[in-house]
Parts: sequence; structure tokens; C-alpha cells
Amino acid sequence: MKFIPKSKKFNKTFKLRFTKLNKIDYKTINLKFGKFGIKALESGMLTVKHFTSLQLIIRRGLKKKGQFWFRKLPYTFTTKKPLEVRMGKGKGNHADWICPIKIGQILIEFSFKSLNFFSILNLLRKCLKRLPVKSNVIAYDLGVLPKNADRNFNLITK
Repeated sequence: MKFIPKSKKFNKTFKLRFTKLNKIDYKTINLKFGKFGIKALESGMLTVKHFTSLQLIIRRGLKKKGQFWFRKLPYTFTTKKPLEVRMGKGKGNHADWICPIKIGQILIEFSFKSLNFFSILNLLRKCLKRLPVKSNVIAYDLGVLPKNADRNFNLITK
């Protein structure tokens, strides 16, 4: 329950529309804290389940050999009516805490102390598989990681 906000100003909110999310967000485009990051290539929604699974994978992979930061956290929620309830009679109850994501936003940042490049790339790939949106690994010096690194990684691990 760490990813749920302590207080909310309004009781219930309007439904989020994806037309507003399809614009590029320029505030969270660059890395601030770490050397590596995961950048979203399309818009979508992340729920609390996604964040907890990512946190679990990252903590298992790092083992006190680095740090990570979530740049986006769930701050709004969706509502849902119970099953087999007729139409009308107001809006439904709280269902999920969500985090809307725009194109180009950095979701997670990493800084590693004593890990080699292939173990770093392996950890970042595991994180990419758990995300519901298309995303890419970026580095502070290189920008988007070159495809040669991915090819070499595939040859070594297979």
C-alpha cells in the first residue's frame, strides 16, 4: 500500500481520456537522478500492481549494488460499479489507483555501483517485460542504447 497517496482533494474524478495523453510531455524527458532509465514510447496507464511487481524485480536484481527512483507514481484512481448492478444510481466506488503516462516520459531511473553491463541490461529487460506500454532503455551518455549492445547481449546469453 506504499504507492497509494495519503490524501486526495476531491472525492471522485472524471474519466481520463487517452486523447490528452497522446501529446509528448517535456517535463520528464531527461534523466535527473541516475545514469540509466526506462522511457515510455506510447501513452497508457500504470496501476499499483505494475509498480509493486517492478519494485520486487528491481530489488531482487540490485541487491544493494545500486539505486532506483520511480519518476511517476499513482496519483488518481478509477471507479467501477459492482457486477450485475443496473444503470444509474450514481458513480461507482474506487477500483484502482492509476498513473497516466504520456509519450516520452521517463518512468524509472537507475544508478549502479558495481554491476557489469550485461547484468544491468538483463535487469532493465526484465523491467521492460513487466510494463504494459512500449518502452525503451536510455543511458545518460549514449541516449537510447545502441542496437549493437542488444545484439551482443543476445549472442552471449543464448
